[in-house]
Amino acid sequence: MQKGAMTESIVTRNGEQKKIPSEDVVVGDIIEIEKDMRIVADGVLISSNDMSCEESDLTGEPESRYKAVLTQENAKDDPCPFVFRGCVTKTGFGKAIVTAVGYHTNSGKGDKAMDFEEEETPLQLKLERIATNVGKVGVFSAIATFLALIIRLIFEIWVTSSRDVDDPENWTKVIDAVIMTIAIILMAVPEGLPLAVAISLGYSVDELGEKGNLVRKIDASETMGSIDQICTDKTGTLTANVMTVQDLYMGDKMNPGAKFDNIESLPHKDILYQSVVYNSTAGMFDIDVEVNGVKQTEKQIQGNPTEVALMTYLKQSGVDLDGLLKEKNSNVDSNSFLFTTPFDSARKRATLACEIREGGVVTKVRLFVKGAPDVVMEKCTRMLDGTGTPIIIDNAKKANILGEGVIS
Repeated sequence: MQKGAMTESIVTRNGEQKKIPSEDVVVGDIIEIEKDMRIVADGVLISSNDMSCEESDLTGEPESRYKAVLTQENAKDDPCPFVFRGCVTKTGFGKAIVTAVGYHTNSGKGDKAMDFEEEETPLQLKLERIATNVGKVGVFSAIATFLALIIRLIFEIWVTSSRDVDDPENWTKVIDAVIMTIAIILMAVPEGLPLAVAISLGYSVDELGEKGNLVRKIDASETMGSIDQICTDKTGTLTANVMTVQDLYMGDKMNPGAKFDNIESLPHKDILYQSVVYNSTAGMFDIDVEVNGVKQTEKQIQGNPTEVALMTYLKQSGVDLDGLLKEKNSNVDSNSFLFTTPFDSARKRATLACEIREGGVVTKVRLFVKGAPDVVMEKCTRMLDGTGTPIIIDNAKKANILGEGVIS
């Protein structure tokens, strides 16, 4: 099974290309990176072609990151030429020179940092202190009892003379004192304490289970009660790893909620629809799902998480998303899309220029821009008010709009 699960990598070593087990890759090798390949080592790209990698295991971000070779020409755009072990190539292909393997990679350092021995819980430390203190008290009491019995025996022999020195029963009294001492020490050991603690923790686990919290280790129930701060990954842990639209700013006002029931009443709503659907790489796809043991096909929106969230907002608001996507495909077939510039970290926006036709005749060219609020707002000079009339916006108005938490 281990042999069957072993992966292989194509590398160039000493000028010779060969296929070797991935675990044999060393620093200095040049590895071939292909689409849907899980990268086996950290490295720096020396060639690439439209390559992007999903780095959610390292960063927690669901969006793939574009990768490109660093050159003098693109240095100002701050490209990312680094690839990391464990990440998956989503698009394109390339070659990279290996810079780190195993525990020396970024993911390996994380694994090594998590490889530690389990520490005692706060309750275990408290119980240990209690048992130690009870034991000390028990030993002290036993010694005190032993000394008291011996002193009493000596007092009876030498002071009151109620016993003879050579009386055989004197040794019996000494043995009884020793037995009494041992019995006190044994009785001081809290043998029932661990059982009582285990029972109470069991009840705590049941209480957490009733509240929807699955506890895998029983010690976790008492650890949670001693926590002051929680450090955790956000994406996919505290959140569902799904982006959603919370508010829509249009018509010079904020429209709260994950959907807009009166979206059809908005002036120039077609501009909003086209901006979301046209300037997007997401789409509707037939996905095979299983519901109650029955396999069936349903349409799902898939693509970039931000674009999926915007399309989902339109769909939940009652917009005919299928019709808009068919309209988009028709424009693509008729070459109505003049040019597109995808989103990147340098520009912080995505742009699409589209011909607008009326009666089959091109009447205007509309530029759709989507991106970071401050970047998009900086380039705006006008906006549509509540009646759909273009109005001039100054810096004060821009600051007011950005203060509303607008996502452009």
